[in-house]
This record gives sequence, C-alpha cells and structure tokens, in this order.
Amino acid sequence: MNENGGLEVTPDIDANRQDYDILGWDLEPGDAMAFDYRTIHGAPANTSSHTQRRAFSLRLLGSGASFVRQPNLVSSPPFTEVNLQHGVPLVAAQFPFLLGHH
Repeated sequence: MNENGGLEVTPDIDANRQDYDILGWDLEPGDAMAFDYRTIHGAPANTSSHTQRRAFSLRLLGSGASFVRQPNLVSSPPFTEVNLQHGVPLVAAQFPFLLGHH
C-alpha cells in the first residue's frame, strides 16, 4: 500500500496538458453526459452572474456490490449517515433499488 492509501496519485494534468488526450464537448441546456466513474473529469468554473450550472449524479451498481471503506477517502457525497461495515452488501436506504427487489 502506498502513502495515498493504495490509490494512485492523480498527475498534474493542468501543468502537462500536452501529455494527455483531453476530450471536451460543447453541451447545451438539456444535454447529458455519462461516463465511467474512474474517468478524470471536471468543468470550468461558472463565471456567470445570472446563469446557474446544475449537475445530477447517478451511480448504478450491480446486485453483488459491497460497501468499501477506505481510510483518508471521502466519497462524493460523503454519506456520513451510512453505518455499513466494510465488505457487507450495499443495502441501505441511501442506495435504493431501481429494478427488481432485494
């Protein structure tokens, strides 16, 4: 395990943009984008004084998903009210089932 809790350190992409294949899209109101959670992603700051940017995040998991607690890692959102133990099935009110039943 490394000093970052086993996670790879994110490279300084902004300082070395020429070293990366950076993709971008011009999105319009009502557009949506979907990507794997492991994709490094971001958006420029909203500098408008009258237009809001809104985001919606949805995570879909398989029926065999389990809760993983990693030290020094804060999820987004942090789910501070979830009291599951490491490794147990991910069954909690904060993670509803969309299809079928459990």
